[in-house]
Amino acid sequence: MSIVIPYNKIKLDGILLNLLLALNMDRPEKLLIDMSGILDAETMHEYLSKKLGFPSYYGFNFDAFWDCIRDDEQSTMPLTLIVEGLSDLKKYLPEEHKKLNGCLKDYEEMYSHRRVIYTQSSPSGEGLKFDK
Repeated sequence: MSIVIPYNKIKLDGILLNLLLALNMDRPEKLLIDMSGILDAETMHEYLSKKLGFPSYYGFNFDAFWDCIRDDEQSTMPLTLIVEGLSDLKKYLPEEHKKLNGCLKDYEEMYSHRRVIYTQSSPSGEGLKFDK
């Protein structure tokens, strides 16, 4: 069940608009992304794109990531995003770790009703597995 409101037809202050967006029934309340086991930037962006429901034209870079997470029509960003495996990401892809954290921190500031939970380890064990 979805609530459809033509946002371009009404004027709302920021708080009310954020509350209406939060009521979108198609948006998951929580979503887990586990970055452990990701060894290259291409795999990371492909994983993020699939988990967050980005459009097929996603640009596989952090400018495109930022654009997608801010646009409810281009992603299914949940009310609570749980990010696991950050220590692995920092170990294997330190620049991507820094950029991902920066985008998500900015996102939290912009959308105060949404939350990101950061976990260095991977308690869920859902990260990518590979033979050593």
